[in-house]
Amino acid sequence: MELNRNNPGLVTFAVPEESRPFLRAWGDATATRPTRAGPACWRFGDLHVLVTGMGCRNADTSVQRFLVAHHPRWIVTAGFAGGLDPGFPRGTVGISSDPGFLDVAVSKGSMLRPMTFHESRRVVQTREAKAELHRASACHAVDMESQTIRRAAMARGIPSATIRVVSDDANEDLPLDFGALMGPDDRIDWAQLVLILLGSPSLIPRLIRFQGRLRPCADSLARALVDVLGTLRGHARVTAADRAGPPINRTISN
Repeated sequence: MELNRNNPGLVTFAVPEESRPFLRAWGDATATRPTRAGPACWRFGDLHVLVTGMGCRNADTSVQRFLVAHHPRWIVTAGFAGGLDPGFPRGTVGISSDPGFLDVAVSKGSMLRPMTFHESRRVVQTREAKAELHRASACHAVDMESQTIRRAAMARGIPSATIRVVSDDANEDLPLDFGALMGPDDRIDWAQLVLILLGSPSLIPRLIRFQGRLRPCADSLARALVDVLGTLRGHARVTAADRAGPPINRTISN
């Protein structure tokens, strides 16, 4: 694929909660709102934002469909990640990128930390499971989509990066087993969640606290993305102050 420097870039998120602060920070009047059919996709003048759905299957389906019709100049997969390394607390924004891509963006005063990401097919819920995965993979964090998306980018010669924020650190259990709530299509079964909460109402305040902790993580991710992606516009870096609002190494774990 021949990449045109004028082609917009692509940023992907798995779920809307990850994307909203970034959309607000980057947004302008030229954005095209998503249609009801298919994955949500926004078009700005110089950027596409695609919400793929959770898990590698949804990510692969959404991105492959997108790449049939579009030819992004670069791809960044963004969102939440579970911490595996105790040295990366909640709120840490990490990056792993192709060699030569985003090097300038993260070389001076970046808020991003170099990080390796393991892609899992299931949500990693407990601190014990995180510790075991950390020992086995030697990765700093885990997510469910990045490797799949970057493999699609690599197959087309598109430079790519992962920029994600640690939403639950290595010493933190998730409030419930979200993996058990995911159906065959890797989507949350909301009816099953309601039944679980009716049977265990003590989970409700834990879920509310967890949701509250996700908001500042999404805000931190948005600030980092605005700061770094501003450098790809070909002019001076856009800062959080200007716009109201870490380094990819090549390692991606199986």
